[in-house]
Amino acid sequence: MTVEHVSKQIVLAGRYALAAMSRLLAALWAFSRGRRFRCQAEQVLDETCPSYEDRFLCVSMCGGVRVPCDNLDTDVRVELLDVTEGHACAEPVLAAEPQWQRSHSPVFHYQAHNGVIPSRHSVLPKPVSVVKIPLHQLRFARRGRRKIQVQVAIVSRDHQQVFAQAQTCTEYVARYDGFVEMQERHEAVLRAAVELACAAVEQPYVQKAADLIGDWIAEKTQHFTPRSSLTEPLDRLMSPEGVLDTAAACECVLAWGRKSDAGATMDLVLQVAALHPAPTDRQETLLWSLAEQLGIAEQRFQVLCQKWLVTDHCSARWAPLLLGIRDRLTPDALRARLNDQYRKWNARVTHADPDVRRQADIILSTIAEVRSQQGAVLSH
Repeated sequence: MTVEHVSKQIVLAGRYALAAMSRLLAALWAFSRGRRFRCQAEQVLDETCPSYEDRFLCVSMCGGVRVPCDNLDTDVRVELLDVTEGHACAEPVLAAEPQWQRSHSPVFHYQAHNGVIPSRHSVLPKPVSVVKIPLHQLRFARRGRRKIQVQVAIVSRDHQQVFAQAQTCTEYVARYDGFVEMQERHEAVLRAAVELACAAVEQPYVQKAADLIGDWIAEKTQHFTPRSSLTEPLDRLMSPEGVLDTAAACECVLAWGRKSDAGATMDLVLQVAALHPAPTDRQETLLWSLAEQLGIAEQRFQVLCQKWLVTDHCSARWAPLLLGIRDRLTPDALRARLNDQYRKWNARVTHADPDVRRQADIILSTIAEVRSQQGAVLSH
């Protein structure tokens, strides 16, 4: 027996041993996989449903479940997560109907009675259906192709202790704008409103305006957490090199905002302007211009001015905005405009609401001062 022959025998023996070990490991893996808790998610088409409600996500589970005692009553829980951008940037998946939502939250959550697990070591040898989720009820962070992580868990009914859980992923194409995209647009509108309000500020009143704008933002964001800085225009206002683009801000409000957003924006701008006892020529021109760019009708703009600019410290310099006197009028036209406003507000001096009476007194005083100035001009 030569050395070469012995070497070949050793090599062959090693190969046989390696093959045997591989078969053993494969068998152990198959056995352990059969006992490991797993879940599956499959998209199905139900042609009996309307075309926009015919896609469902069918979730099933199988494998082993270990519980601390026999005959334990359990629930099954299903949660979804949008991991398109990776787990580090995961976004929740929302649901449109309460039956698919977490309590007091629109986040998707499904939990149902799973039944009694008879023994401490139980195995589901075949997949068992858990839930059939209507995909049209789901709302994603962004539109387009999304990667959905499906998590199934077996929990105790009393303490919600998790005994087994598994994850799988599936893809779905969202056809509608995502909630993150809608929030980003909403924040862009709020930021544009802040930018227009900053444009109406004169230097001595910057801090008061910043406080007012901060309170306004807090009110507008009390039901959500902003993803961006809404006070960024304030930083530009306080910076010597800061530039405010009112035209772009108006376009943003009209392009991305709702019908009511133009009026809400003008409300904020006028509240900031009302911090000033008297307007500068720049402010007056700006306010008329913003009303035009935001598509606010002249009569509506006058109502807003009378709502916000009538303060205890306002002067007759606000009269053109309060009374709707924009262009240079003839004496007769001005007299007619003043008479119309006088009749309107004189009827409110006995109003039951003290705020309305105060507003009427201030506007009537403004009308009297304008008439006095008009009489002085005509006497010359």
